Amino acid sequence: MDQRQAQIRERAGLEESRLNEDFIEFLRTYGVWILLLVALAGGGTTAKRWWDTQQAQKVDQAFEEFEAVRAGADGASPESVAAVAQTVGSTRSVGILARLEAADLYLSAVRRGVKAGAKIDAEGKLENADDLLTPDVRKEYLAKASDLYTQVAAEAGTDPARRVFAVGATFGLAAIAECERDFAKAKTLYAQVEQMTASTTLAMQGTIAKDRAASIDSLANVPALLPKAELPTIAEAEPAPAATPSTMNLEPVKVEPGATPESTPAQPVAPQPVVPPAEPAAPK
Repeated sequence: MDQRQAQIRERAGLEESRLNEDFIEFLRTYGVWILLLVALAGGGTTAKRWWDTQQAQKVDQAFEEFEAVRAGADGASPESVAAVAQTVGSTRSVGILARLEAADLYLSAVRRGVKAGAKIDAEGKLENADDLLTPDVRKEYLAKASDLYTQVAAEAGTDPARRVFAVGATFGLAAIAECERDFAKAKTLYAQVEQMTASTTLAMQGTIAKDRAASIDSLANVPALLPKAELPTIAEAEPAPAATPSTMNLEPVKVEPGATPESTPAQPVAPQPVVPPAEPAAPK
């Protein structure tokens, strides 16, 4: 019995020794690779944290630059806002927002009839008469706004997360078509808005587009507003005739008690009509 237990202990010791030798051999063969994988995993985690930090800083910088341009001292100009899109690219859709904002500024200037950034005093008059929008500048603004809206629509595409930008750009293109009195094109664009917003959280925008398309035919009968230079000249009204003594209101002169003829001002006498003398009666 004692001999058998000794054999069992001996075999267990041999088995344990064999396992230790196998583990040591495994470490000798694959230990370097295991250490390399652990180092790569740790380095990958560190690299990911560094990358996330850099991206967050990039996004913050893009938004800060965008907001700084919008809050300029003299108001944001569409050129400066559009330049932000070239600088930040597509960082968190800041580029799309910048292009959409610049296009809206161009379209707003066309609707107001003045150049972008024009200063208007408290009475609603332009401080600089040259800031009045000319037909050529108006056409230029509409072309630039159309180009920016088209870029936004293409960049947003069919991405559900960017659908709101595509809807805004399509609304802008429809507004440009109305400014150019191309009402058929405007109707088509409003129909596109309805399709893009159907069964989505933007259903209200689709309803607005539908109502606008239904009432757009009435705009065709509204005459276009002409620039001041093209308005016809209105003849000046003739001056009113001067007042004559017969048309003057004569007020009676008040005579104070005890006044003398010398101290009493002469009372104006209204002219009497001239009556021709009566003809003598014929003898009976």
